[in-house]
Amino acid sequence: MKKILVIQNKRIGDVLIVSVIAQNMKKIYPDCTIDFLVYDYTVGVIENNPNIDSIIAVNDAELKKIGNLWRLIKKVKASQYDIIFDPYAKLQSQLICLFSKAPMRISFQKPNKQAPLP
Repeated sequence: MKKILVIQNKRIGDVLIVSVIAQNMKKIYPDCTIDFLVYDYTVGVIENNPNIDSIIAVNDAELKKIGNLWRLIKKVKASQYDIIFDPYAKLQSQLICLFSKAPMRISFQKPNKQAPLP
């Protein structure tokens, strides 16, 4: 069984659009578990989605504190995800992906920026 994390720490519309990833992954891996990491104020957009098994809600302001970000990184690493999707690729989410050690990390490389993902 695959464990998949989708990180979308952006606004409500972005979270809604990216929720399609969960639907598509359930088609490819029917027995997978999909967790969604989103800002707490966007949870309502995906909370009844049958393709999402768990929602990890984080507070935008709290995530900017290094200690809180580090605790979240350790939590993600301990969960041992097989696949991590990071479509928006903010610095925080890139760090989560990098330190997660997930075998497959799918992210967006922003032009003129150095992303820490290999």
